[in-house]
Amino acid sequence: MGVWKLALPLLLWCLLPLAAFAEFKPAVARLSLDRDRVHPGDTVQATYTFRSSGPSLIELSPFVHVVRPDGRHIGADFSLDLPTTEWPKQGFVREGPVPIVMPTDAAPGNYQVWVGLFTSSGRIELDNPDRQRGSLEYHVAEFEVVAAGSKVDPKSAVFNWLPVDETKVVAAAQITALSGDKPIDHISLTVDRKVLNPTREPQATGELTLTAFYADKSQRKLAPSEAVVKARTKCASGGVEVVAIEGNKVVPKEGGVATLEATVVQGGKRLKASTDVGVAPYYRDYHQTLVLKLFLGMEGDPVERLANDPTFRKGHEVICTFEEALEVIRKTDNLTHGIPKIIYLVGWQKGGHDHGYPAWGEVNPRLKREQDTTALESLRWLIREGRKYNTTVSLHINMADAYKQSPLWDEYLAKDCIAKDENGQPYTLGIQVKGEDMYNVVYPKEWEAGLAQRRIDGLIQMIPELKAGHTIHIDVFIANRDGGKPISPWHAKPENGGLTPDKYVETQRKIFHYWRQRGFDVTGEGTGWAHPPGEHFVGLQPMSWWYSWDPMQIPEYLGARGRTDRGGDGDFRFGSSMHGEEIWKNDKDNMPGFLGMFCRTTLPWYYLSRLERQKIENDALSYSDGVVAQNESGKRIIRKGDFILREDDNLFVPALWNKKEIIAYSKAGYANKSWQLPNDWDNVKSVDIYRITLDGCVPLKKSAPITDGKLTLSLGKDEAVSVIPTGQQLPEKSK
Repeated sequence: MGVWKLALPLLLWCLLPLAAFAEFKPAVARLSLDRDRVHPGDTVQATYTFRSSGPSLIELSPFVHVVRPDGRHIGADFSLDLPTTEWPKQGFVREGPVPIVMPTDAAPGNYQVWVGLFTSSGRIELDNPDRQRGSLEYHVAEFEVVAAGSKVDPKSAVFNWLPVDETKVVAAAQITALSGDKPIDHISLTVDRKVLNPTREPQATGELTLTAFYADKSQRKLAPSEAVVKARTKCASGGVEVVAIEGNKVVPKEGGVATLEATVVQGGKRLKASTDVGVAPYYRDYHQTLVLKLFLGMEGDPVERLANDPTFRKGHEVICTFEEALEVIRKTDNLTHGIPKIIYLVGWQKGGHDHGYPAWGEVNPRLKREQDTTALESLRWLIREGRKYNTTVSLHINMADAYKQSPLWDEYLAKDCIAKDENGQPYTLGIQVKGEDMYNVVYPKEWEAGLAQRRIDGLIQMIPELKAGHTIHIDVFIANRDGGKPISPWHAKPENGGLTPDKYVETQRKIFHYWRQRGFDVTGEGTGWAHPPGEHFVGLQPMSWWYSWDPMQIPEYLGARGRTDRGGDGDFRFGSSMHGEEIWKNDKDNMPGFLGMFCRTTLPWYYLSRLERQKIENDALSYSDGVVAQNESGKRIIRKGDFILREDDNLFVPALWNKKEIIAYSKAGYANKSWQLPNDWDNVKSVDIYRITLDGCVPLKKSAPITDGKLTLSLGKDEAVSVIPTGQQLPEKSK
């Protein structure tokens, strides 16, 4: 990744509504009241007819304010039976009747009805400009409250604001009311599989269970015919359909998160329950894999502004050969105690990093092993050998950049696939190496010409060993320049194709799917920057170098984090993966700081990422299974009951990828510190302790006693140890 790209800002998740509602602008067309005059304590039944421009990408909720003569509000909000995410593109949606209950102290006078639509991020504009009273709420009806005891001769009232075509009115499916049953207190909806993976299990479905609970504590399961169960997309790139409901089955469709909602009607009362289900259509579990990148080299003289960057230090042309890379992999496997790993090679192609694009057809000859005929042979050898060390070796590639020195330049230029400025000239976006201007590829044109497909297929054919790893990394996969500017101003003009950033995103989605069809997940550098607001490729991109998803909205199995903090360890409550690259660049032989960063960030992240994030309250992050991460008395604590996994920079975390094992680490060191063992170690009476080193584990103590379920440890500064039950074999050492 070029230095200029590091400065591009992350777009905040809160910008999502701007994109989600850019084309969604409904209106109130009609509001019907069953009576125009009421007594205090009476109920008015209201029926709302909206003109639709849906569907919306995110579900909205209606609010209703009934304004008293003195200006105070009576709340009359209701839930939509037909979610806005299912509203038609054209036509009308009818909701109701829904009650407006008047307080018993309602004073006589004229009462106004104000409505609007909102999300957790705020209200949206309706297409009723003449009815707005400010604050995006709209005056759409009124009725009269008369004094208690006075005579009332009510009539229905209809307020028409826009013409309504009754042939185009839709409503939610009718629900058969339950009868002959005692009153239900509440219902619950569960699904036996919260995560579905149609890539690895094409026929897998989830099974729904809907349960009715009664006041007498009894319960019974409800049949599908006794309720209406609907699925709506909660988070997914492009707002695609994530799942479908077929009877009591949840059928996966596309990657993302869906909310399932069940509605039961009994005695005029509507009961609802909901739950979320995720579809993660990936070949690999990135939330349970340490994903790293290894910088091999970069040729050329840097421009002045980059001369002091570590990438361009003396010897930058070759920092690590393929043979040396295997030694890095071996030592890394020892330090991480066999955790599943993916390492993407940076600068593997001819010329090294950021050279030769859009071509990927030649491997850097400077990295070749002496005994091999070609550098390609050496690269393929490294991929095969890496598997011995619990490591998938794959490639860091680039689909955005182009250089005149590339063997594909003339063809891409001739086929109009190179970005151009306003005047139609090739548009250079910067320079890192003297004499090699950087240009951009126009993805939609490249895809249309079949060139993107050709270079993807060519790379897979050239290096067939990549297929077994099922993963590739695309660097700087952008859809627009800084500030939302088009990549190619010339092609963005309507007369030249109108290729705006949204058109690039459409093509990027096709590229994600094309790679998947060929057996590959695509990870990326970032998701929230250099794309239209709100586009995070949820359900398409399983992992990001620089994390930008909302962690409380997007589960880790759907969007895993790389490093989250350039200068530190990030938010301890979540943990993170790491890069490794910056450490290996400086000293690939001794790897100073690697073990500490792994233990402080990735070790707890691996443990926590298996769990469901439930809520953040007073800065305390609660997970499923009773795990909580929070500050306690000024200390950063992660605990499960009495079992403490983290106390500041002292860690005591189960290494769940291995048979029963705990890795303990301390940044500052300590003496005779007592650690409670987890519940599943209850039968362990003593443990063996090994120091973790670059060359494997070194025995420290055999049969250390466990007293009252606790182990007493002493660790030196930046020391990590493996703790296993006495007599258990260590994972095989990487040799």
